[in-house]
Amino acid sequence: MSQKPKIPLHVVTFKFENSFDKVHACLRLYAEATNIKAGYVHIRPRMVDVLTFYILYGYSRETKKKILETTGFTKENLNQINSELTKKGYLRMDSRNYRIKHLSPAVQGLKDFFDSSEDIEKSLFAFSLKREE
Repeated sequence: MSQKPKIPLHVVTFKFENSFDKVHACLRLYAEATNIKAGYVHIRPRMVDVLTFYILYGYSRETKKKILETTGFTKENLNQINSELTKKGYLRMDSRNYRIKHLSPAVQGLKDFFDSSEDIEKSLFAFSLKREE
């Protein structure tokens, strides 16, 4: 009887107080991995802050208002961050209304992960390491 090969696993446990902290911590890790892969700062910390709100509450006028109230960003700062998120492919413009944006499939996948994790303490957020060929 053959055994499946064991996959080396290193686990770091993060503690969080609420869903915002949980999503924000995972997005910071995701951003750092993306930045390493790109070889430059592709996702800045303020972009992580804004994406955290969009993953938790969706892209809407109410969410943007909540971001402004919570972070202290100016409306111009938020517009700039949204523009950058759109240019980098994390937000997508609506096909019928340019003022409406949607999460990209990759970010929507992260949102779905967090939404579907009923017992988040038993969830695993993993990165795969591959040697370049």
